[in-house]
This record gives sequence, structure tokens and C-alpha cells, in this order.
Amino acid sequence: FDDKGNILTLIGTIQDISDRRLADELIRETKANLSAIIENTTDSIWAINANYEIIYINNVFKQAYLDNFGIQLEVGMNLVNTAAEPIRPLWKSRYDRAFNNEHFILEDRIELGFAVIYIELSVNPIVLNGKVVGASLFSRDITKRKNAEEALQISEERFKMVSESAEEWVWEVDKNGLYTYSNSTVEKILGYRPDEIVGKKYFFDFFDPENRELFKENTFNSFQNIIAFKDFENVNIHKNGNKVIIKTSGSPILNSKEELIGYRGVDIDITLQKRIENALLESEEKYRLTFMTSPDSVNINAMNGVYVDINEGYTQLTGYTRNDVIGVSSLDIDIWYFAEDRKKLTKMLLKEGYVSNLESVFRCKDGKLKTALMSARIIQINNTPHVLSITRDITERKRE
Repeated sequence: FDDKGNILTLIGTIQDISDRRLADELIRETKANLSAIIENTTDSIWAINANYEIIYINNVFKQAYLDNFGIQLEVGMNLVNTAAEPIRPLWKSRYDRAFNNEHFILEDRIELGFAVIYIELSVNPIVLNGKVVGASLFSRDITKRKNAEEALQISEERFKMVSESAEEWVWEVDKNGLYTYSNSTVEKILGYRPDEIVGKKYFFDFFDPENRELFKENTFNSFQNIIAFKDFENVNIHKNGNKVIIKTSGSPILNSKEELIGYRGVDIDITLQKRIENALLESEEKYRLTFMTSPDSVNINAMNGVYVDINEGYTQLTGYTRNDVIGVSSLDIDIWYFAEDRKKLTKMLLKEGYVSNLESVFRCKDGKLKTALMSARIIQINNTPHVLSITRDITERKRE
């Protein structure tokens, strides 16, 4: 400036902010990517502050909460207070564990009345400047996995009952497959005494000739890779020529140099088990054929009236096909001419578990009315109650 305060010269600086702009752009991109991941995951994700107030919820958790508990969650709501009274203390204790800086994962079994779901819950504290200020939670629906595990457990328990009633054949072979040891159970399973096979027979000598080379190749692949094998099903030939179905498990035997010298394992005769399984399959097929070919109308509905299956007799009686009704409620097609009869059926089923010869009038697809006798019973399908109904047309009889 001069003596009069006029600007004589401007002095300035220029700063390269390219790196800052790139950093800001990277942060925005990272946030966008993170948001996309959170909102597109199938997991439920939510976070609360130390007052149990929601600070973040993704759409999956929001929708699940609305579907299961009828509450529309919003940021700022107290999540403990929104929980049902019976489970409120449980959830509060979980949040409190996180507030005490505890990380934990647990599995939850939740009964919703109409179904049971399983979730895997991961709970983590939110720490800011060394202080816990909230908690973040991740929940994953593991119902399919748990149901599969339970089904597997049931299957294994059934198999265990069979296997425990039979003796196992314990054996050892060298790396070429020659038997070096066998217990006496081999005689019960294949008809050979131990002295007839040890040092004389190879494991593949007993394979069914039809699959011998394939099974031999697969087994030696395991030998070559020095890996254990479990529950390998194979057909062996008994001394009398009969086929015996065997389940084989084996583990490698190594020397001090970690070199393969052979395998040790057990064989279980599962011929009877396989026959039972095949008989069950045949039984199920017979049931299916009976269901589909019955001249009477037969239909299976969920407890809310939605059709799960129908037979040809149902189509002949009502005119409705599978494509018309599967996934649709009986109310949707207005098949009950007298609404009170449906209420009566439901009431009797809930009280007694079955209904015999309930006479009612049904409205067919073409609008015609038919009188029929309906018998119904509550059955279980995949541990879920359903209604099995059998209906016989008595329209002509009523006209006589």
C-alpha cells in the first residue's frame, strides 16, 4: 500500500491441491462403494448409540423387522423399547455386552408363530477415541443351513442305529492294495476267513467286475495323493456270488519319513440299509401314484388355505387345474358356496385335528354348484401343519 492506502502490489500463493482433490474423490468413491455393499447384501445390518437409539439401519433389517414384528424402524428410535416385552431384556443384555467392549458371535433360534428361523448374529462395539460409543450388529439368516444340519443329524442317527447293530470289518492293506491284516468280521460280510485274504487278496479283487476298474482307479488316486477317504460306497462280491453293498472309510499309514506304506480302515455292510432306502422310495412312489390316481378329489392346503397340491380327481370335480390353484387360496377362487361351512371345517380341524364327511356345496370353475362330502385331517409336511382333504361328489345322489 502507498501513503494514501492504495494497493500498489498484490502478493499471493498458489497451492497444488490435486492430491487433496484425488483424496476427496477417493473418499467419496469409497463411501459410495461401501454404501452399495451394505445396501445390496442379504445380511441385516444396524448400529445403535449408547442410548440404544438407531444410528443406522440397512433396508434388509428394516424390512425384516417390519415383516416379523410389524414395526417400521427409523433412525433415532430406541431399539430396545421397540422389541417385544418378552425378549427386551435379552436384547438389552446383548447391547450392553457390546457397550462393555465385548465382541461376540452367536446363533439365535426365533419362533415367529408360523415358522422357526435361525440367525447368526455378530455384535461389535463402536469405539471412538478409545471410548465405546455404540454397537454395530450383523445378522445373517442361516435357517437353510440349520435345517440341513438337523436333517443330516437325523440321517446320521438313523445310520448309526444300523451300523451299531452290525460289526465293522477292520482291515489294513499295503500301498499296492494287498491285505496285510483283517479281523474276523470279514467272514460275516464276505464269507472269507482272514487267512484266506491276508497276503493273498487285493482290495479290488472283491469289487463288482462291472465297476472294478473305475473303483480301483479312484481308490489309487487317493493312495497317490495320500488322502483319507470316508463313506465310499462300493459293491463287493460275496464268496457265494451275492452282491454286498459296502461303505468304506480309510486313512493312510505313513512311515517315519512320511512315506505311504499302506492304508488302514473299516468296511460296513449297508446292504440292508440300501434295501430299506429303496423300499422307502418305492413306498413314496406308491403313495404318489395313489394320490394322483384316486377318483376322489384330493388336495393339500397350507393352514391359511393356500393350495400346495391337487390330484386329477380335484380337477374333475371342480374344473380347476394345478396351474389355476397352486399358490392360491380357496378364498381367492371362491370355491365355498356357503362361507359358514369353511369356518365350520376350520374350527373342527383346530379342535379335533380331523373332520369326517362334512357335507357342503362347492362352486366349480364354470360356476356350477356341486354337493360333496369332505373329510380332512391335519398332517405334517416338513414339520409344518397342512390340511389333507378328500372330497367325494354326491350331487347325483342328492338329486335322487
